[in-house]
Amino acid sequence: MTEEKRQLSNALMLLAEFYKPPTNELYQALRNGTAFEELTPFIKLEETWADSFSSYENMKQSYIQCFLGPSEPFAPPIESLYKQWTDDPTAAVSFARQTGFFYGDPALHVQYLFRQFKLEFPEEYRAMPDHLTLLLEFLSFLLEHGTANQIHSFISDHFDWLDDFVLELKKADTSLFFVSITQIVNQLVHSPAFGYRSELPGEERSE
Repeated sequence: MTEEKRQLSNALMLLAEFYKPPTNELYQALRNGTAFEELTPFIKLEETWADSFSSYENMKQSYIQCFLGPSEPFAPPIESLYKQWTDDPTAAVSFARQTGFFYGDPALHVQYLFRQFKLEFPEEYRAMPDHLTLLLEFLSFLLEHGTANQIHSFISDHFDWLDDFVLELKKADTSLFFVSITQIVNQLVHSPAFGYRSELPGEERSE
């Protein structure tokens, strides 16, 4: 693995951490301004977000409010929820063409990819294989073990729902911290680091 790929892999793994229940280590890194060091080779950050949360407990409560609920609104970081449940024309279930349901086509495809690479699912993601944390960690894995075509196909297939996710997340994220993190994810996976051209003025994502 080249040094640039190693740095990119580290950046993806860092971003994956923000969609897991927050740890005190991550909160402290956010407070002292070191949390985003892995991103600096790829993303120009305008903020440090050091004051986004008044305490570690406040960060945990914000995470719960944004991603877990149960009080509306909240926006789980799970791909299937933001896409039509299945494209299978033979699917007979009544919600086949609707959004907002778990374990749709994206989840089955991620399961298939894990089998292809002989990877085991972390126990906590068995019921939601298309969780954003797992998508970012698998993309990091592909940087070392996949081909350029596999990397671009995975980004095309599994990171095209982030704009819709951001729209829902804005309803729940009063601090806009997790909105900002998701916009960074969207920017990074579609950046020149992955072979995409730079965004032109007026073409920014996740507005």
